[in-house]
Amino acid sequence: MSKNKAILDWLKTYEKFDKLFFNFSIGSNKNAVMIPAPNDYLDYQDITGAKIRYYTFAVSHFKHFTNLPNNKENLDNMDEVQDFLDWIDTQNKNKNFPLFPSNCTIEYVKNLNNIPSVTKTNNNLARFYSQIQIKYIEK
Repeated sequence: MSKNKAILDWLKTYEKFDKLFFNFSIGSNKNAVMIPAPNDYLDYQDITGAKIRYYTFAVSHFKHFTNLPNNKENLDNMDEVQDFLDWIDTQNKNKNFPLFPSNCTIEYVKNLNNIPSVTKTNNNLARFYSQIQIKYIEK
């Protein structure tokens, strides 16, 4: 199984995704998309040939937003996305990792930011963006 498929299947175990896409999605309320970063870089190779590698990917969540002041919907949306980041932390703590190929051992999965960045899209949607990194050893 490819690393991309392993990560996508693992993310699908997060129960709060309505729809999860790979790489591209329709900008629609409650959709999410996994976006691999253009890297799976080698950090170090030891004398036995074991390679320490880092795989980075992003998850974008799309949510309705409002321009009304003090609106609870915007705050609730941020909290929902924060729940996902907390889920990543819990998976790491419990060592519940994606099923990488058998020659790979995952050391950790971590959020690269502790709150998602937010941008406005068209059609009253906000895009919440967060990056996650997987450190693994490839033999």
